[in-house]
Amino acid sequence: MKEKNNISNENVEILNGVEEIKESFEEELEELVNKNMGKKLKRVSKRACSNNLLELLTTETKDTLKIIMDNLNISYKSSDKKEVLINNINENYKNSIINLSKCMNLECYDVMEILCKNNGILLMEELDEKMDTVVFMEQLGIIYTALKDNELYACIPSQIKEILSEIDKSKLVYNSEIIKLFKGMLYYYGVLTIEDFMDRLPQDVEIELSLDELDMLLVMEEISTEEYIYIDGLGINSLMDNEEQLEANVNNSEKLTDYKKLTKHEILKACGKEYIGDRKNYKELEKFIKEFYTITEDNFDEMLISTYQSYQRLGQNDLIKDMIEKFPVPQYIQGEFTIVMNEVCKRIPVWSLGGYTLAENNTYVRSDKEVKVGRNEPCPCGSGKKYKKCCGKNA
Repeated sequence: MKEKNNISNENVEILNGVEEIKESFEEELEELVNKNMGKKLKRVSKRACSNNLLELLTTETKDTLKIIMDNLNISYKSSDKKEVLINNINENYKNSIINLSKCMNLECYDVMEILCKNNGILLMEELDEKMDTVVFMEQLGIIYTALKDNELYACIPSQIKEILSEIDKSKLVYNSEIIKLFKGMLYYYGVLTIEDFMDRLPQDVEIELSLDELDMLLVMEEISTEEYIYIDGLGINSLMDNEEQLEANVNNSEKLTDYKKLTKHEILKACGKEYIGDRKNYKELEKFIKEFYTITEDNFDEMLISTYQSYQRLGQNDLIKDMIEKFPVPQYIQGEFTIVMNEVCKRIPVWSLGGYTLAENNTYVRSDKEVKVGRNEPCPCGSGKKYKKCCGKNA
């Protein structure tokens, strides 16, 4: 009977230390959130359930009014009084929402449609599954939270009901597909400028948006979902876990002359949140771990995400070494574990290889002569290490 292994005592101590730091941070964060939530609840408690924009805006502060105006692209003077700000929003509200809708995703439209079908007022708990979108739409001044009979309600101004029919839903479906294509490419490439995104699209995909419109669409999606990072026209996979790795990937992407050509199907398949590839790619690892270790399904899923992250950062050899040390993997099964991990690594697209897997990238199987890699040059496996300290150390 094979022995089941547990995490080492040393790693337990490390994990406990990390947990203490995490708890301390979470306590400070909770205190800050509670402070801000207290201010928000004070405004909410004073707000009546209404579809009247002027009434809904009255309980806002000058600062929150200016945030709404910034998001709706409505200009104002810093010296404007609250009454002036409110009237300014009211006068420009319809046109601002119509212009903003050009860069909305389908989720935002769906929430507006649900609220309109319920006369513009709905119990907040009815929108639980769409809460990320609701919070985002609050920042845009589309949804306002009100308190009635100790229940929270979501309210929209009557102007939203008036203009909903003017918003082209098919356009929002189109926007959502563009976003999925962008997120799918980030799975393969790690980092991506909007210019590279346009250049790398499959031939059967056409995007009619200008770069400015595309930029706004990607900004709004990032804010509303937080499923990727987007800074000044650069998209970053949310699983990229440190600045050093980011800098290395950005520098590498600028030098890449070849990248994996993707089909629309391949890209859309990879657009999910924290997508790390088909589960079947990790089948051998799952079998190995569950045979030799006791682990819950949730912890195994977290381990797979960590494996994917570490592979992109460390490369194949150092990932295996790192996992053997940290798990730990007893010596008598290290050989079997290495074989399993080699198979897993072959199936994961490598950011530094332009989205190719090791199996697809022929440079990793060539002999030293064929590849002509200098010992002090970067290793072709994509680890970022010198060849002599990585795949070439035994050459």
